[in-house]
Amino acid sequence: MKVFIGILVFVLLLTTGFFFWPRKAPPVEPGPDLGNLASSTEPIHPEKLTWQAVPNIPWQARDSHAVYTFKNALWLSGGLDANAAKINATTPNYTNAEYFNDIWKSADGLNWERVVEHAEFPEIRSASVFEWKGTLYMVAGFSPKGGGYHVGMWQSADGVHWQKFRNDAPFEPREGQKVIEWNSKLWLLGGVNYDRHKLFNDMWSSNDAVHWEKVTDNAGWAPRWDFDAAVYKGKLYVAAGMQFEGVGFNDVWATSDGSNWSEVTPTAEWNKRQGVGLLDWKGYLWLISGLDAKTNAGVGDTWYSADGAHWQKTKTDGPWLGREDHAVIIFRDRMWVLGGMNTNWNWENDAWYSVFP
Repeated sequence: MKVFIGILVFVLLLTTGFFFWPRKAPPVEPGPDLGNLASSTEPIHPEKLTWQAVPNIPWQARDSHAVYTFKNALWLSGGLDANAAKINATTPNYTNAEYFNDIWKSADGLNWERVVEHAEFPEIRSASVFEWKGTLYMVAGFSPKGGGYHVGMWQSADGVHWQKFRNDAPFEPREGQKVIEWNSKLWLLGGVNYDRHKLFNDMWSSNDAVHWEKVTDNAGWAPRWDFDAAVYKGKLYVAAGMQFEGVGFNDVWATSDGSNWSEVTPTAEWNKRQGVGLLDWKGYLWLISGLDAKTNAGVGDTWYSADGAHWQKTKTDGPWLGREDHAVIIFRDRMWVLGGMNTNWNWENDAWYSVFP
């Protein structure tokens, strides 16, 4: 009987973990290889470009957000999510949408940390955020609770703490504009003011991000918003965009001085679209996704050009639905696509980076 009891006690101790014998750890799923995101000088075959998803993005779905690089990191702020504010499946109620003034930061584009839940600036969409001489600035955009189009001009020395330095910008209030660095200056162009039912094709420049000078009232290309701009081979390019009543564009324009523009092509190979991304990367001009201004149709396509006039599509579309008002940026020698609203009128919280097989 004693032998039986002893054996029973031994078995109980063993099964309850009394003896802490080493156990084999469960297998860990491999994550993205950070080494693969390092810079590379090897020549590319642009037609072979594909996209890799970033898993487990923590920030909420949104579009019309700002994405920018600062202090060797990738940052994201603002935007809106109307997934829970729809009159019907294809009609969002932007008045009741959720707007953001949070700030997120990532050292590698893969792992994200929210550094500010509510910044000093108001919840805002379509703001332009950019670095100039070691300081971040935010101009333009729309805030339903923070003054509408009168959101002021803001600056930050660390990306976390923001201060308003001007109540009203010198240019007319707007959203859907672009701000870009070119020829040692900052340039602001285009946009829309829904309250005034007004479109813009003006150009402004600045040497300090504080004081802005009008370069022209009419840049030559049709007034528009939700276009994109990029610097390529020393020139400033504008592509795509939309006007009221669902009028879209598939034209491309370029300038060498900011005042005089020439039409590179009136009808690019890609269809008319708005909410696009335009980037200069590895010797090509790239146009990424966008949706038809009238039907909201679109796919996750990527196009590239060596001259801005002739375009070719990559062999493989991005494995996402077509989208608008996503953010595109160059970071760690890759193109990145973050967020946006897709062709089914759903807002996304995904992120993708370019790869070559």
